[in-house]
Amino acid sequence: MDRIVPQLFLGDNQRLRVIKEYLQQLKKEKLSKIKKG
Repeated sequence: MDRIVPQLFLGDNQRLRVIKEYLQQLKKEKLSKIKKG
């Protein structure tokens, strides 16, 4: 049991990191589009 819990926690952290990076990229794309437009 001790081994399973940290793995689930790490999975959640990784997912959050991926989501954050995705959102950051979306923001960058929007900003670049606004600057070009």
